Amino acid sequence: MSELPISIVNQLPCYLFWKDVNGIFLGCNDLFANQCGFKSNSEIVDRTDYDFPWAYTEADLYRRDDLEVISKRQKKLNYKEIQTRADGTLVQVITSKVPLLNTQGEIIGILGTAHDVYETNSSNSLSISFQLSQFPYLFDKQHKKNLLLHFRNITSPSLTDQEIECLSLWLTGYSVRESASILSISKNEINIYRDNIKMKLHVHHQNQLLEIVKEQKNYNLFIHFSRLIICSMHHQSKSEFTPETNDSKNKKLSQREAECLHYIVRGKSIKTIANILGISARTAEHYLERLKFKFGVSFKSQLIQKAIDEYKCLN
Repeated sequence: MSELPISIVNQLPCYLFWKDVNGIFLGCNDLFANQCGFKSNSEIVDRTDYDFPWAYTEADLYRRDDLEVISKRQKKLNYKEIQTRADGTLVQVITSKVPLLNTQGEIIGILGTAHDVYETNSSNSLSISFQLSQFPYLFDKQHKKNLLLHFRNITSPSLTDQEIECLSLWLTGYSVRESASILSISKNEINIYRDNIKMKLHVHHQNQLLEIVKEQKNYNLFIHFSRLIICSMHHQSKSEFTPETNDSKNKKLSQREAECLHYIVRGKSIKTIANILGISARTAEHYLERLKFKFGVSFKSQLIQKAIDEYKCLN
């Protein structure tokens, strides 16, 4: 690969990279370097996936893929995965990896390409929950441990795991009551955690905390990890709206409809729901209309009441 002029590599309309058998990057094109937060491809040489924005999220998965390609001496083509970018945004990519051989036919590393994938109905903004449903590795205990560690690194080392979970809910608009329900603790405990968070982050009021977070250059990273932690918490607890199952009136809810209904019943606005799920407000409105149709109601208030009656979701 070193013999291929970098000017040609940089003309390719995709992310291109190559590593040795130990997972150390040997080179890439500028497009790949830029989306990783580097100014030029020379800056990634001698780094591993654990030096990139996805160190605490996808690095283990990427390394497993590399080792699979190397050990089996087989290509792994056109598979979906998610990736954390330098600004904290979460994107979905199509990746291909092939063994990199020397002139003797020996494997000396892997060559990889990738390109972004977007949902056509959400103005190119990706739905986190849509992606999570395809990537079960995100729900294992080690991944959540990595998320908590990384979140602690960008906030305060003194925050406990439960304080981080509480802060994640707080940053994304959950009330004390909702946070208590999700974490299965009392509202008083939530208030204690919030007081501890303010003390450890050296703020006195909620608005001050939110303003400080929004002013951070890694604000998107805060929100990104908050959402992932919340999704992980939701996955561990049994949902009151079971997707793709029928109730007594033969209603079937998709995964996304169930998620929207979850937040609608809890009084979240369409704008807030769109922000939490990473979709456009228009798409959230569309799901609301589908829910009203499926429940046979005309108004949002009727939908909430009927959902509470049928699913006993607030008990």
